[in-house]
Amino acid sequence: MLRLSAAPAGVVRAAHRRVAQALLAAEATRLGGEARLAAIGGDAAGGDPALLGVPRAEAQRVATTLERLFGHAIAPGLAEILPETATCAVSLLRSGAAAGEPVPPELDGRIAALPLGRVARREVLLRLQPGEPPALAGIRLFVGTEALATSLGPAIAEDADLLGHAAEALAPRLASVLADPAARRALLGGVEAAVPLFVALPSPGAAKDAAAILGGASDDTGPPFGTVLVLPLSAVAARPEGLAGLRTPRGGALSVALDGLDAEALSLIAPDAEVLAAADWLALRWSPRLAEERAVAAALRRLDPARLLLLGCDGAEALEWGSAQGITRFGGPWIRQALAAARRLACAHASGCTVADCAARAAATDAAGRAGCANLPLLATPLPSDRGLPG
Repeated sequence: MLRLSAAPAGVVRAAHRRVAQALLAAEATRLGGEARLAAIGGDAAGGDPALLGVPRAEAQRVATTLERLFGHAIAPGLAEILPETATCAVSLLRSGAAAGEPVPPELDGRIAALPLGRVARREVLLRLQPGEPPALAGIRLFVGTEALATSLGPAIAEDADLLGHAAEALAPRLASVLADPAARRALLGGVEAAVPLFVALPSPGAAKDAAAILGGASDDTGPPFGTVLVLPLSAVAARPEGLAGLRTPRGGALSVALDGLDAEALSLIAPDAEVLAAADWLALRWSPRLAEERAVAAALRRLDPARLLLLGCDGAEALEWGSAQGITRFGGPWIRQALAAARRLACAHASGCTVADCAARAAATDAAGRAGCANLPLLATPLPSDRGLPG
């Protein structure tokens, strides 16, 4: 367990608790059996996060991970292995897979019948450097949470664990599509850019399956400019050594990125932590707090900006801050809208749509999502023009 209640007053933040719970929930899912996420003790914050029902060797490994991640950020010595006869008040925290909650029997059938293009989304990543024209940095592919929730209905939409199960089930299908040239081009709208594909995956298991599928594709069939397997930080923090088995040598077909590095995570995890060192790319999540937190600035000084992407950019402030940190790869709603505006400048049919329409259609990966566009070749072109884009 992580005894946050014993930390010095004023040090623990809600983010510490959320990250610890996410890490322990991922461990409970991986270990299965009697492993379960719990809270020990009880206070206004919800008790100390703990992982119960695991062998002592696994408990020691998890405790070492907790100490490595939180010892520097909060205080040393908070990670503790509980005696088997512990009598502390225990309350189970909800985590569908960890608590062994059954998946509704009809759900897997509905997921299997769900057209991948209905829920998959694409996002163009731009390379922006002062004094140079914008260039493509990559194409990000992911299962859209909102699209998935809408497709599976309100009962599933309100259950994060079932949505996670659905995303896990769809991951091998996404990898299989990317390994097939015709299916991949259809998903991308018919155009393949000379940049890597950043494929968001929900878990190490999904990434392992994707690596097997994509790593087994020949040079003639796999994505021609490489694939980056993008994993949530919380899903791999406890076992970063597993990332090495997902990649091919640097410069090869497969590499690995970590997502979820927001201001809170950068304040919690040391820049030289094994989990960060094990990834080829690190995806930062923009919020104004990145520019406000002194701990973030200190962490970024120890990270190579060539490894960084800044996602979720929603305005000029994000681009200016990222550029000041030496970051050159950007994605987010502002980028999507800027690209849509550039397409409309080059499109003879621009009067028939809006910037929002164009951005939404460009993000779609099926014909239904692109319906209404009168210039599909231009819509599929990731970077049609640098007019109207930041230089």
